[in-house]
Amino acid sequence: TNMASGRDYPVECSGALETLKREGKGQVVLMGNISATLSAVESERLRGGGIPVLMGTETGLRALRHFTSYHFCPPALPRSSQVPLAAAARWTTLLAARKPGVLDADASFAMLADFGIPLAAWTATDDVEAAVRFADEAGYPVVAKIDAADLAHKSDIGGVVLGLDHAIAVRKAAAGLQALGLGKRLLVQKQLGGTELIVGMSTDPQFGPVFTVGAGGVFVEILHDAVLCMPGDAVTTILDKVKSLEVCKLLEGARGRRPADLPALAAAIAKFMDMGMALADRVQEIEINPLMVEGALIAAVDALVVLKQKAADA
Repeated sequence: TNMASGRDYPVECSGALETLKREGKGQVVLMGNISATLSAVESERLRGGGIPVLMGTETGLRALRHFTSYHFCPPALPRSSQVPLAAAARWTTLLAARKPGVLDADASFAMLADFGIPLAAWTATDDVEAAVRFADEAGYPVVAKIDAADLAHKSDIGGVVLGLDHAIAVRKAAAGLQALGLGKRLLVQKQLGGTELIVGMSTDPQFGPVFTVGAGGVFVEILHDAVLCMPGDAVTTILDKVKSLEVCKLLEGARGRRPADLPALAAAIAKFMDMGMALADRVQEIEINPLMVEGALIAAVDALVVLKQKAADA
């Protein structure tokens, strides 16, 4: 604020940005070289009006590069992409035929597997005895879940049963899940231990797909231990971001845990990101929570895939 003149230049700047936004004269973005100089109240007000506020030079320029690439460059996979082209073509076609909303767990797991994302051993079936045979072969304990379309949070309605350690327990859990009235389809998985991570993709209306990696499990919204990854991040960049997490202390072997293969974890996250970019025209959100990590083990044990209302939303 210029006290001598009585003029409040920051407010005038905000007003000018809002005028440009209102008149539709191109995309309007506010970027500050030093994040601390931007008013938190004013930043939130501008964001609420659809004007992105970018904090810091490096973060801001990276965001602008992604914005420009997403809106003005021909659609393309990131330069580092190792996505299987056959899988990308197959799932682009399959998802185009699906209705908007939450994808069923069976299809979600099959999609992840096709893109090379490591998974806990699993099967989907309507047959309780087939579920028991799978558990016998995979080894106990196992987890049983109801696989109902558009059911995002199964545990909220008792749709997940953990720690099934013999055939009788599997039969009892399967009968209880099918009695919920949400269908007969069951997803049965090998139950795994380890450090829980979350790996997610969301779609920003202006910047397109963005990716998050952090501490996962039921406390994900409490711990707030996460980093943002951008499309095209090199595996070494992803690895550095994973190492910056507080949860990485557990991954590195704290409290007697087996040290995780962090380079392999970063490579798996890169595959997830490549998959998200390959399917961005149809997919609004993907979340693996948790991704279990212990020693050489890396395995997704739950997945949420949300499809866009229509392909034109991309």
